[in-house]
Amino acid sequence: MKRKLKAFLFSLSLASLLAFANHSQAQQEKTAIAKTLTDTLNSQLKLTADQYPKVLSVNESFISKSQQIKREGGNKLSQLKKMKTVGEERNKSLKMLLTDEQYQKYLAHQKENKEMMKEHFKELH
Repeated sequence: MKRKLKAFLFSLSLASLLAFANHSQAQQEKTAIAKTLTDTLNSQLKLTADQYPKVLSVNESFISKSQQIKREGGNKLSQLKKMKTVGEERNKSLKMLLTDEQYQKYLAHQKENKEMMKEHFKELH
């Protein structure tokens, strides 16, 4: 569980750093982050050979949009609302690609990660 959180936090940290990288490096790192996310989902959900590249594409789009929101700046609330919309879009795309069982597992992992993040932020404050 902690390893999953660490991998998730590591991926998010890398996404933040991409805002400062040049376009070529950003593209390579975006792909690496998307691959890490996809590999995590693959280990959790046992993606099929057909699903893997499609899920990778969804994750690449998610990372690109997330990075764009960070580059645009703005206040935190505005960014959070935009990120929530991007996350919902990702979930809709994944729902179309995954089996019902896989999607339910994905949502359960997502809920666990959200709870762990809340706890982490409580400890910081």
